[in-house]
Amino acid sequence: MPPRSKLTGFSFQNALIVLLGASFAVVLFLMLNASNKQATQSALLQAARTYSETFTGFRNFYQQTVVKRVADTDVIVTHDFLDQDNAIPIPATMMLELSAYLNTQTENITFALVSDYPFPWRERRFLTDFDKRALESLRSNAADEYYEIFSENSLTFLHFASPVYMTEGCIDCHNNHPDSPKQDWKVGDIRAVQIFEMPVDDAIRTLDFETSAIAATIAFIGVSTVFALLFLNQRASQAQLLLRREAYFDVLTGAMRRQRFQEAYDIPVRDKEYYLFLADVDDFKSFNTNFGHTVGDVVLAKTVSNIDAAMPEAEVICRFGGEEFLLLIPVSRVGKDPADYFDRAVSFVAKQEIHIKNHITRCTISAGYIKLNRSDDLIKAAEKADTALRYAKRTGKNRAMMADQDLLARLGYMEENYKLADVVSAIEAQEFEFFFQPIVDLQTREPIGYEALVRWQPEGREPIPPASYLPQYVSALRDPNLASHIRTMVRRSIPPLTESGKRCTHLSFNYDPYDLLADFESNALTPVLRELVAEGYKISIEVTETPYLQDASPEQVRAAFTKIVDLGFSLHLDDFGKDGSGIERLASHYFSVVKADRSLIAELESSERKRQMMSLIVELTASVGAQLTVEGVESEAERQILLGLGVKYAQGYLFGRPQSFSNA
Repeated sequence: MPPRSKLTGFSFQNALIVLLGASFAVVLFLMLNASNKQATQSALLQAARTYSETFTGFRNFYQQTVVKRVADTDVIVTHDFLDQDNAIPIPATMMLELSAYLNTQTENITFALVSDYPFPWRERRFLTDFDKRALESLRSNAADEYYEIFSENSLTFLHFASPVYMTEGCIDCHNNHPDSPKQDWKVGDIRAVQIFEMPVDDAIRTLDFETSAIAATIAFIGVSTVFALLFLNQRASQAQLLLRREAYFDVLTGAMRRQRFQEAYDIPVRDKEYYLFLADVDDFKSFNTNFGHTVGDVVLAKTVSNIDAAMPEAEVICRFGGEEFLLLIPVSRVGKDPADYFDRAVSFVAKQEIHIKNHITRCTISAGYIKLNRSDDLIKAAEKADTALRYAKRTGKNRAMMADQDLLARLGYMEENYKLADVVSAIEAQEFEFFFQPIVDLQTREPIGYEALVRWQPEGREPIPPASYLPQYVSALRDPNLASHIRTMVRRSIPPLTESGKRCTHLSFNYDPYDLLADFESNALTPVLRELVAEGYKISIEVTETPYLQDASPEQVRAAFTKIVDLGFSLHLDDFGKDGSGIERLASHYFSVVKADRSLIAELESSERKRQMMSLIVELTASVGAQLTVEGVESEAERQILLGLGVKYAQGYLFGRPQSFSNA
């Protein structure tokens, strides 16, 4: 952070504060000593009015001059100021503290500030009959005062009440604070009454003494406040520019506001690595619709508190959007298994009870997370996490998804478009390699083969999302002159057959349908794959339905597929069932494997129709002699259902993400 600026000297503003404070103290003293002593009742009424005006004046002075002055500083204005450093009381608390002090200093005159809507943290004071009559009279008659003279135990007392009105500065706090007992206040409403009790007997004799004592006490407090203002004013002047940036915290949730967050963390180089966790409250609009915005605010505040409690290791929590909250957790505090850490956090939030009026509810979150290196662009990282978050929403909610390059590739996230020349240069520089995702026996979870997926990992940089370069990579493979570079890449990506045994001999590769039909043998990838077949590897070519394949004649497709099989490759029908594709292709050609698309098992747990459809696909593929593999299996529940439907093989995040073969 930049150093705080230093200001010296006694400014005109400071001098003005001293002058106003001194003048106010003098005015208070003169007002209190101007009581009418002609008659007991009139003297006491005048004194009571003076006290009321004095207390009201001091309250307004404190509100407008002290509280308003510290609004843009790091000084906290709160009811529990005694328990916090660098804090001062809110106006109501100041008056309560002042009255408590004055009541210990005067034997005959007592002061109280009472309300029929107290905050829960206030010491409970039951309303007397006089309190109730005063509140009712002042509210119904719009009067400025209410008093009664009564006798008790041979003593006569004056009870005097004056209203405390709601002002513009009070409305926002009282109507939005979650603990406020009433949240529909309007400017001018009577919030409370200030009550004075004074003995009538010997009032004339004691009035001057009491007035002087109160005036002296208030003057002392006023002078103390002036000196406190001078101190705070100098601190505010020294840190004014910095504090304007630091004081951006959301009032409702306590989370840092986005502007301040970006100022602090969206910088070229941060001092540590983080996990960026972006969470969105599931179905939040239903709370506003069913219970109203006030309840919705309570739910939102409590949910954010639960998120904070679930991840105490977080360095910061920011309100990034309406119901979106972003946390930065240092990598060193997360542990070796970030997926487990964030899954446990999401589960913790889902278990917490939220009390709404007479109801108990729970609130879940969906989230995306990504590792944020020191020099990574924060906003781009947040965009990637948001892409994973939206996927978590679409696939069941109440879950956290890692925004790794494989998920981003599946979702079509594109950071930037690369030119063909860039991709060719990267191939020549051996920046590309193949990652492999396991295809497993659904019963034993043991791999029976792997799908090869190309990845671009420039040295010293984060992996590039495949959607940004795949079209150019496919085009580059049509240049036979790159065959030697592709051969090196493939050989570097897979282990030698003699060291791998049988566990990794079956590999499948993806081709664009155009290349399958146009000139498969001249593709830069084909020569090295033919070499692998000759060495004993089982190599499959995955066929995906595209408009180009659909437009080709059946004879052309049949001839091309036959040639590929004659070269020693087997054919897999990929993305079967996606957008209704694959049925005609399966009817026209033999495929050793049919890979059912992830869309066929979405909502498999809740949809009987989806389960019936999958059962039919099992029968269909078996009838044409093809092995069925289901793609996109991500949960144990999906695995168990597929086993029950007769599915034998699967692929998906539940069994492993694409990674280099050394880690596969």
